[in-house]
Amino acid sequence: MDTEKHYLEQLINKVSNIEELTDLVVHVCADKVKAEKCSLMLLDGKKKALSIVKAKGINEHVIRNANVKLGEGVAGFVTLSGETLLVADKENEGKFDSKTSERYKTDSFVSIPLKTGSDTIGVLNLTDKINNRNFSEKDINSLSKFISLASIAIKNALKLKELQELSVTDELTGLYNRRHFYNCLENGIERSGRYNRHFIMALIDIDKFKYINDTYGHQAGDSILKHISQILRTYTRSFDIVARYGGEEFAITFQEAYDYKDSFAGAISGLQFLERLRGVIENHTFTGIVPHKKLNITISCGAAIYPFDGMAKEELISKADENLYLAKRTGRNRTCVSREHLNLLNEIIQKSNIVSGSDAQTMYVTE
Repeated sequence: MDTEKHYLEQLINKVSNIEELTDLVVHVCADKVKAEKCSLMLLDGKKKALSIVKAKGINEHVIRNANVKLGEGVAGFVTLSGETLLVADKENEGKFDSKTSERYKTDSFVSIPLKTGSDTIGVLNLTDKINNRNFSEKDINSLSKFISLASIAIKNALKLKELQELSVTDELTGLYNRRHFYNCLENGIERSGRYNRHFIMALIDIDKFKYINDTYGHQAGDSILKHISQILRTYTRSFDIVARYGGEEFAITFQEAYDYKDSFAGAISGLQFLERLRGVIENHTFTGIVPHKKLNITISCGAAIYPFDGMAKEELISKADENLYLAKRTGRNRTCVSREHLNLLNEIIQKSNIVSGSDAQTMYVTE
């Protein structure tokens, strides 16, 4: 099979995976012109800065810290101008303020914009040609067709990725949506069942949210939702799943922390995370939402424990919802779990600020 045709077919086949696609582009381009180093940089969503998304032969520190503003340095200049830059002598690079350059073996490099029509989405940089030779116009011509099609493929892959992210995230808060939460919950149940693990699933409701909307307007309500979403994101762990469940409700699965010897104790740590969230929101002063006014918000939480409160998604959600309703009914600004867990929880309760509530059916968190 013709090599060029094979490369182009690979571009088409990898559009659904931006990681594999950019890796292919970097390695094919580097191989075509015998470059030891190659980096592919893409503009951020606001089209104001470039970062390296894939590289070959580049120092990891450079990759992590590369953040080039549009018009800054070689890559920023090429992205802004939309024109390929071929440098045969590094001294000519002096007119550019490059913050991400590193030691090169040769005095020649190429920087090529990734364009689709008049739109530039990034840049491909090639340095250190094998055998210490300089890059030439011939090298650029040999890459021309491939980079043109690669640019289209990358743009399509980015659009696809954006659509996929939108399909699992809530537009207002940026958290996962309910549908994706259900999928994650099912996966968590399957994994926990397989390894005999436990975890906490919780529903959270903003107290008196209707009053906020009625008093200050829906724009203020939306702002509260965004602020609380950010707090939830900040104070949960990377492996916890946080979602907007609907309206002013959120859902979280606190997966077991695997440094616990006892699986149940590890899962119950999720209650402490949940209480921490409640406390952070209670003590947070919301400013900039209503002009010249500071707002204080509280949340109520209902928790369910897998597998004691159910081994199916519907059972866990039902129990968490039941406990959430109880938290609202018995005073708000608290976390409720089922009374039948008191014996199991007693030892852990004594080591934390989780105490038995006065309600006969529940235990709840108090100050």
